[in-house]
Amino acid sequence: MPDDLQLLRFIIKKEYADVKKQLLNCKDNGKSFTEFAHRHRLAGHLYSAHAPCLNENFPEETMQSFKDAYIKQWGRNQVLCRQVETLGVLFREEGLDMIFLKGLFLAQRFFGDMFGRAISDIDILVKKRKDVDTVHRLLTRHNFRRTSRVPLSKYLAFCFSHHYEYRKKDIDVELHWGLQSHVTFHINYDDIWQTRETVTFRNKSYFVLSNEYELLALILSIFTDLQKGGIDLKPFVDVYVILKIIHKKTSWKDFFSRRSGERLFLISLNVLDLVLDILDCYDHFTELSEYISQNKIHLKYIESDRKLRLLDTSRFGMKNKKWSLRLYETSLFNSICWWGISLPFRMAVYRENKQ
Repeated sequence: MPDDLQLLRFIIKKEYADVKKQLLNCKDNGKSFTEFAHRHRLAGHLYSAHAPCLNENFPEETMQSFKDAYIKQWGRNQVLCRQVETLGVLFREEGLDMIFLKGLFLAQRFFGDMFGRAISDIDILVKKRKDVDTVHRLLTRHNFRRTSRVPLSKYLAFCFSHHYEYRKKDIDVELHWGLQSHVTFHINYDDIWQTRETVTFRNKSYFVLSNEYELLALILSIFTDLQKGGIDLKPFVDVYVILKIIHKKTSWKDFFSRRSGERLFLISLNVLDLVLDILDCYDHFTELSEYISQNKIHLKYIESDRKLRLLDTSRFGMKNKKWSLRLYETSLFNSICWWGISLPFRMAVYRENKQ
């Protein structure tokens, strides 16, 4: 993986001369990297954003596989676009306030191409928990089936998880009442709704998270996936692309001050440090890197090789759980208790045959 990761670093940072040098040392002519890019759901994005470099340095077989991935990604995202339009109409007719999370609009805003990023589902956030029942009725009326189970009671599901999952044919929708759920979190949902932004797609307006909360949503997503025992690198590239756009306009002292108020300081600091280390891009984000360096005492892992091992897929992911449980802003005992109590409710949420 280190050689493949190094190639990815050079490509996303557009250090194309180093890509050529790196490939000269590859005995398999980039075959391993081709498999690596597909495994991490990045092949379509690499073709979309870096085709000239890739065409110049990779064999035709690799480029064809990347092109095929992009075409498949384009087709999938077209299907999701049509479904987002349909959902938008339904929500407007019901007078519902909804925010679309990540997905197509993240690709449009930060990648500059709604089809330049692999997307698996549609995520929506309701403003009030009582809206969950209304959206549930809308979705089931339009042939969506809730694949999440609701153990014991809806109230407990709200306490211990943050979304339900629905499916219609090959379209998955996640209905969120929160970004993530934990007894220690105090996410400022009033601020989320006050700072939300509007995007226009095919002459219709849709609400999305502000840049800051879009980044926070990805931080929490990475943290949760790592806690479960492994992750692909697509969300790391998402964070990199977002940082390229917002880093110069962001006061990182203020950003982390707000995360402290939400009791997300340790998670945000450690996940952002992990992304910068894994992608070797500290020098691209000087102010953020300086802030992390000034707060190094709060990093759970300092050594790059230990951070890299967090990406290893593991059935139980015990090293990842040990790392993540120490990032909740409470005692380790309390973290373990919450994890154990909430586990049945969190497991009930995940849809059948989720990939």
